[in-house]
Amino acid sequence: MSRSPQTCRDRDQQELTKIKAAYRRTGENDTMVPSIQRPLSAKSALSRALFGVSLLASLLILPPAEAAERCSEEVAEHLEELPLAEGDVKSLRIIERTNISDDFGPEIFGVDAWVRLNSCSGYLVINMTKGCFVRQTYTRGDCRVEGLRNY
Repeated sequence: MSRSPQTCRDRDQQELTKIKAAYRRTGENDTMVPSIQRPLSAKSALSRALFGVSLLASLLILPPAEAAERCSEEVAEHLEELPLAEGDVKSLRIIERTNISDDFGPEIFGVDAWVRLNSCSGYLVINMTKGCFVRQTYTRGDCRVEGLRNY
């Protein structure tokens, strides 16, 4: 059974109408792009990139729940050994130093405890291995603790 040329043209015209409906004109040299794919403007692409960067930064800055518990006993013991006044610890933040740039290295490089003291504006930093062994202790800002270096 053969189709008439008119029937084929009608069918082709219907197909073309469907295709055109699925596309929209961009206005630039009458270029047509699929309506489901919108071209990204520079502003949109930049905002998406900045969102990704800010999300990554927030994940790196905010410590995971396990990090806060990871070396807390060792930090408490080490703070007792230091010549600090009773009640001088204002806040404590334990942060894991993680490996984000190398797939082949260790996942965790070490742990740092950042201790905010009431007696100064700065931090007392306790630098530890991933097994919670204290490597070094130092102060930052205008904090001074006898026997510790200040940076």
